[in-house]
Amino acid sequence: MSEKGILFSDDMVRAIITCAKCGKLSVPFSCQWCGSTEFVKSQTRRCHIRPQPDLSQLKDPLIPLEFRKCPVLGPTHTPSEWGLYAKSDSVSACPIYGYTLPYKVGDLLCVKETWRPHEEWEGSQCPYLYRADYPEGLNVHWEPSIQMPEKAARLWLKVTNIRFEQLQEISCDDAIAEGVEAHDDDGVTYYGPLDKGHICPRVAFQWLWDSLYGRRPGLAWADNPWVSVYEIERVAR
Repeated sequence: MSEKGILFSDDMVRAIITCAKCGKLSVPFSCQWCGSTEFVKSQTRRCHIRPQPDLSQLKDPLIPLEFRKCPVLGPTHTPSEWGLYAKSDSVSACPIYGYTLPYKVGDLLCVKETWRPHEEWEGSQCPYLYRADYPEGLNVHWEPSIQMPEKAARLWLKVTNIRFEQLQEISCDDAIAEGVEAHDDDGVTYYGPLDKGHICPRVAFQWLWDSLYGRRPGLAWADNPWVSVYEIERVAR
């Protein structure tokens, strides 16, 4: 187990602190409103499969593929933690592609979010401000999430499982677990921004994904890239 940082947008930070039971925001690990320790966002998909597999180079592009632990050397002759194999391959076979991910099951992840020091901090207050707490905006200069020091972190996550899939394989339940925004209108739940909600959470996740990765070559929803799926839970720190 090790401690590492992970970047999240403001919307995803709000999903991390939204109680799955009562729907209210709670920075404390136990919801300050209902006491629950379950929160909306419990999955995060990342573009850690690089390079993306070039299936056109396979002798049989239609052969079923799977990711599994890779105890042998990868194709670049460096130790690889995970390998992409043909399902019919034996355990001792070499992978088609080998990958080492930045996170492992059991790792503690420090949530890095857009922040700034609190200029009027007093001992009874938090010495930092976080942009996710101001969805309507706050006219101040914010520091980028990548520059957040660990001492400023208020949220910690634990990796409980890792799996792999192509992006468009995401289910409706998984899209909700990713933290897509949900809102009700006359008893109907819509997902995504208020100005263009959709009844299908997968569509809302597609919008969210393309807002982050749509302009990156090979990573848009339409490209259907392989992604690493990290299942996460909030932990007290």
